[in-house]
Amino acid sequence: MAQEDSFLTTEEAANKLLEAVQALDAEVKSYKSAKDELCSIREKLEGFLESSESIATDTGAIVRELRRIGGPEILTRIADLEKALQKKMLVLQTLTVLVGAIALISAVGSFLMR
Repeated sequence: MAQEDSFLTTEEAANKLLEAVQALDAEVKSYKSAKDELCSIREKLEGFLESSESIATDTGAIVRELRRIGGPEILTRIADLEKALQKKMLVLQTLTVLVGAIALISAVGSFLMR
């Protein structure tokens, strides 16, 4: 009987040890999964930082160029573009009126020719 009790005690200890090893295995796998996820996040973060650095560099170059040109010069160029656009719109409106007049003259001519 003592030997049977000893065997049962050993079996219980072995089962507890097996459960502990299985729990430890699951924990190790979760740590590996977390590590892999952190590595993936790190790679994405490095890519983001590299693109942010490029954007910052490009933005700095734009700001330097705008400073070099100067605010008054930029406003003058915008005003010049507005004037040129207004002239082109006037030409377009004139052409539209002329096309309408030609169509009207053509219609009147066709009517009179009947």
